[in-house]
Amino acid sequence: MKVGHNCPNFILSDPARGGGVEGSRTLVDPSACGLQDEGGNNVPPSNKYFYVDMKKYWIIILFGLGLIYRLWLIYLSPQALILDQVQYHDYAMGMLKTGLYAHSFRIYGYPLFIALIYKFTGIISTISNLPWQLIQVVLDTSTALLVYFTATRLFDRRSIANIAYIICLFNPFTAPFAGVLLPKVLIIFLIALFFFLLSFFQQKIGFLQLIIFGLLLGFSTQVRPFYLYFSLIAVFIFAVVCFKKLVNMKNKVLALIVLLIFYFLPFSYNVLGNLKYFGEFALMDVDNLFIENFYIGLFLESSPDIKLSIWDYPPEVRWTFETYSYATDPKDKAGREARKRMFMDLAFREIAKDPYKFLSWRIKKLWYAWEKHTLYPYYNPKNNILSGFVYWSNIALLAGAFVGIISFFKKIAKKHNITARLFFIFSLLLILNTFAVGAATSAQERYSLPAYPILFIYFAYGISLIRELTRGRTRGRSSFSLDIRKITHLPLLQDLS
Repeated sequence: MKVGHNCPNFILSDPARGGGVEGSRTLVDPSACGLQDEGGNNVPPSNKYFYVDMKKYWIIILFGLGLIYRLWLIYLSPQALILDQVQYHDYAMGMLKTGLYAHSFRIYGYPLFIALIYKFTGIISTISNLPWQLIQVVLDTSTALLVYFTATRLFDRRSIANIAYIICLFNPFTAPFAGVLLPKVLIIFLIALFFFLLSFFQQKIGFLQLIIFGLLLGFSTQVRPFYLYFSLIAVFIFAVVCFKKLVNMKNKVLALIVLLIFYFLPFSYNVLGNLKYFGEFALMDVDNLFIENFYIGLFLESSPDIKLSIWDYPPEVRWTFETYSYATDPKDKAGREARKRMFMDLAFREIAKDPYKFLSWRIKKLWYAWEKHTLYPYYNPKNNILSGFVYWSNIALLAGAFVGIISFFKKIAKKHNITARLFFIFSLLLILNTFAVGAATSAQERYSLPAYPILFIYFAYGISLIRELTRGRTRGRSSFSLDIRKITHLPLLQDLS
């Protein structure tokens, strides 16, 4: 099918090569638009409508299949409500009972999500897991939609978005977490939402953009504290962009104030809860759970699976779980500080015993956090073929994503486009954050999952390039298209300058 240059409603590329519908969907005269088949004949309006509807039709069908796939995974191997899930459930119940609640080493982001489900459904986990599981199934499947629409905004070949959408819908890495009471599904969705909104970032900076990004980055940190430094650096980058793009000093200062206020606003619940329950001012958890994770990481080289019994861990790890515990938590600030100092002292002594082991393990953990050995977080079928499929499909994903990242960088180096460059910078920042978390902790494989929506996009782009090379196609123009004119101008995003 060919499209004439006078038609505003289509991308100027062959749909067979991944090009698709762009802009308005209003039916126009095919002869005026230049919509023709390969023989040069005008396509009737009904055919044009059929083409557009089929695209939407398959998106919906695949979305439905994605829902069924996640429900099937839950049915295939139900995961018991154990370990960390119990703490999130208890936190949610505490919020429902008292309104303002605090936990010494958990924060409220994910428990709030669960508490809202309990509140509006009237069903808690001790009665049935189905309500929150169904909502997480829909949420995780919706992440694939965000991946799809983000890819359509970045690339002019619809095939890239299609590949990313299908891989995200039916991946064996994030989907199994829809059936467990862990924050993975929520943080994965929030990270995907951040990058989707980032694809709308324009030369003109608006208050609404700053408010949305501030709230999103601040709340994401409440869901997974590991993303605190990612969010802080992201806020700094947005502040630099504001100061660079805005001319008026008053607007620069105002933009910075708005960004900081809405970033720190989600921290207020933690602050109030910590003051009420622990008499201590703290933006995050008062116990600083990272210290426990850091110490445990000195005795666990890798974590290919989650141990279901405490006796499966080394004695140092068992002692840590018993000592750095909510049940044995000191009742005053001095006691908590003393415990934190004790564990940090023990950690440095352990490092001093064998610095080479410490450094070599840190390097290995950079990779271990990206490995995937099991389908489910807790109970897994005894199936070597399934485990091998999960492991090697992950290797293939990482390899394809690496090709896509390198190629993406080469393209944006030649294009002066703020959206493209910010997308790459934040992608790189997210990946580096994951490396840092893995190296500093026990390198659990689930820690890298929030970066996977972005990896799906880069994988699809990398596969597209590899396919081009294998087919021997050399084209003068790139498949990459990030012309600022393609970015939709949202209402309410007003120019601050």
